[in-house]
Amino acid sequence: MSENPLRELAKLGRDIRMIGQTRLPIHIERSCVIFCNTKAFHSAASLTSCIRMAKFAKWANCEVFYLCDPSVTEFVDALMHFCTQVEKMSMVYIAGNKISHESIDEKASFKASNGTIGPDLVYSQIENKNETLRLVLLMDGINQPEGWDPVANDYEIPNLTIISPYPDPDQTHLQQLDLKNENIFLYSLWTFLKTKPRASLQDILPNVSKEMVDFGQKVFISCTPTANYKVPILL
Repeated sequence: MSENPLRELAKLGRDIRMIGQTRLPIHIERSCVIFCNTKAFHSAASLTSCIRMAKFAKWANCEVFYLCDPSVTEFVDALMHFCTQVEKMSMVYIAGNKISHESIDEKASFKASNGTIGPDLVYSQIENKNETLRLVLLMDGINQPEGWDPVANDYEIPNLTIISPYPDPDQTHLQQLDLKNENIFLYSLWTFLKTKPRASLQDILPNVSKEMVDFGQKVFISCTPTANYKVPILL
C-alpha cells in the first residue's frame, strides 16, 4: 500500500474538484470515473482499491477522473457528465461500500458525504447517456442485488453493465479485504481481465465467483440488453 494513497491516485487520474465541474473535458473517447468513500474502512482500503482501479483503467486506455467523498450533488453532476460527454466507453467505479450479513435486508444505497444515494438516483442519471456508449458500473460491494438489477427493475438502458460482490446469505463468514487491505473482489476481477481482456460477462461470472466463495461473497452481474452477456466488456 502506498504511504500516501491520495498522492498516488493523483498521479494516475485527475481530481474533479481541482478541475471544476464546468471545466471537465467533453468528447472523451474512453473514461473511468472513480467515486471514493474514504471513511468506509479504518485503513486506506477504499483508496487502495481506487488506485488499483485507476491503474487498470489506464491499461484499458481510459482517461481517469476521481472524486473523494462526494456530496449527493457532486456525485450526480459528475455521473451525468461522464454519461453524456463520453463517446465509446465509460467505466464508473464506486468504492468504499462496506458490506456485511447484517446489511442484507437494508435498503439498497451507498453513502455520500451528506446523505445516501440509491439505485433510482444512479439510474436516472445513466438513462441520459448516449445510446451507443458502453457503460460499466462497478461497485466494491452491495448489500443485495435486487435493488440494483436494471433488468428486474425495468430500466431499459442500452449497453449498461453492472458488476458487484454481495454477501452470500448461506455463509456466516465475510471478508472484503485481504491482509494487504486490498479489495478481494476488485483484485480478482482485474487479475482475470488482464489475462483475458476479451472476456465477456459469461466468462467473468464463473471465474471470479469461484475466487469469492472462501470470502463469503457472491458476484452479481447484469446487463441490458441481456444479449450483451456474451460480448466482451472492454471493447
